[in-house]
Amino acid sequence: MKLKVTNEDRQLFREVVKKHGIIKESLIMTLLGKVLGYQIEKAIKNDKDIQSAVKAADADMDRARVLIDDLIDKGLEVPPFMKKWATKK
Repeated sequence: MKLKVTNEDRQLFREVVKKHGIIKESLIMTLLGKVLGYQIEKAIKNDKDIQSAVKAADADMDRARVLIDDLIDKGLEVPPFMKKWATKK
């Protein structure tokens, strides 16, 4: 089934492009990005390997926070780049 583009449709498209300051390529890229983003998000939600990797990373970050807090409690010097992960300041 083919859709026929009327002159009114063309004029409306030109007005939208002019009003929002977009070019045709950026409109297509935006639409394509949304579709691909949705497909990637859907694939990540259904992928058990990625989910287990994220859980493992979260557990490792929790352990790192505990270790950094223990170092702070003991009065040892903690490097500045590690302090951003500490729960105790």
